[in-house]
Amino acid sequence: MFGVDHRSLGLICVLLLVFIILQHITITAERDLIKSYKNTVEEFNQTNSLQDEKHQLQNNFSSLKKLELETRVTSLSWFFMSNELKSWSDSRQYCRDRGADLIIINTEEKQRFISSLTKERVWIGLSDTEQEGNMTWVDNSTLKNGFWLKGEPNDYGGDEDY
Repeated sequence: MFGVDHRSLGLICVLLLVFIILQHITITAERDLIKSYKNTVEEFNQTNSLQDEKHQLQNNFSSLKKLELETRVTSLSWFFMSNELKSWSDSRQYCRDRGADLIIINTEEKQRFISSLTKERVWIGLSDTEQEGNMTWVDNSTLKNGFWLKGEPNDYGGDEDY
């Protein structure tokens, strides 16, 4: 038979053991590297997802702020009170020449506000010139309720159109 030296056999076993250990270390390192890569990819995807979500939220916020601003601007009312004495028709034409119209008072709060500005008589955008006895506002809406003195509007003397 072959004559194998026990020392050679021992050396082969040691080399084989070292090779197995190195293979184990290499495989473990590669597995850890793959796990690290997967974690990095997941974090990257989450970051991108969060950034997309952030951009979406920023867009939604911007849209809401714009809508809120537009709503506030739309709900703003500008009032102009002239010191000139004019008829209802002349006062309305004066307003219309400037892109406005006589005021429509459709809330008690607005009535109180206008009343707080002056104690003088003022023209408002209500008349029955189109159809006697049928009071309508300048935007053609009908008078639903008013905030008048008792019995008003009453067409005083049969000729109170405004």
